[in-house]
Amino acid sequence: MCDRTKLIEYIGKTASSVIGIGNPPLGVALYAATELSQILFSFSEGRSQIRGKKVVSFLEEAMRFIENEIEDIDQAFLEGEYFIEVLEKIFIKVANNTSEYKKDIFKQIFRNEIKRSTPNGLSATFLNIIPELDDIEIKMLKYISENQLPLIIGSENNWINVEKIKEHLINIGIDQAIIDERFEMYLYDLKFKGLLSNQELIGIENIRVTPLSEGLIKYIKAE
Repeated sequence: MCDRTKLIEYIGKTASSVIGIGNPPLGVALYAATELSQILFSFSEGRSQIRGKKVVSFLEEAMRFIENEIEDIDQAFLEGEYFIEVLEKIFIKVANNTSEYKKDIFKQIFRNEIKRSTPNGLSATFLNIIPELDDIEIKMLKYISENQLPLIIGSENNWINVEKIKEHLINIGIDQAIIDERFEMYLYDLKFKGLLSNQELIGIENIRVTPLSEGLIKYIKAE
C-alpha cells in the first residue's frame, strides 16, 4: 500500500525543483545594470513565473488524482531512480508546454506512470518525442495506429491511404485550410522522425506507423 501523504510531499518537492530550473540566469542578474540586461532579466523572470504556474496547476490536478483515485501503489518503485527521473522529465515538459492537448497527454502519462510497478525503458525517448510533435501529428499517429491492420507482406489492405487520414482530420474538426497548408509537411516530418513508413504506388500513397510510433501510442494509452 502507498502512503499518500508521503507521496504527495515527494511529488511536490520534485515539482519545486523543476520550477527552479526556470529561474533567471545568474549572469543576467549580475549585469542587470544595462538596459538590454534588464530587458533580458525581466523576460527570463516572466518566463520563470509562467513555467511555475503551469507546473503548479498540473501539480494541483495530480494531487486530486492521487487523493481520489489512487489506492494501491508500489511504494518501493516510486522511490526508485526510474520514477524520479520520469517525474522530473514530465514536470519539465509541462513547464515548457503551450498545448492543452499535450497537457492532457502528460496528465495521462503521469497517471500511467504512478500506477506502474516496472520501468518502461523507452519512457525518456517517448517523453522527448511528444513535445517535438504538433497536436495534429499526434492525432494522425493515433488514427493510423488504431486503424491499420497487422502487416502482411505483399498486401495493400494493411496500409492507410493518406486521403483517409485527411478525411479523419476533417471529421474531428481540423480546419480544411490547415490541412491543405500543412498536411504534406506533417507527413514529411513524421517520416523524417521515423514515426511513419510509406508505400507509394502509381498515384497513391499509403501510410502505416512504425514500431516506434506504436510504442509511443501504447505508452500514452498505458497499453
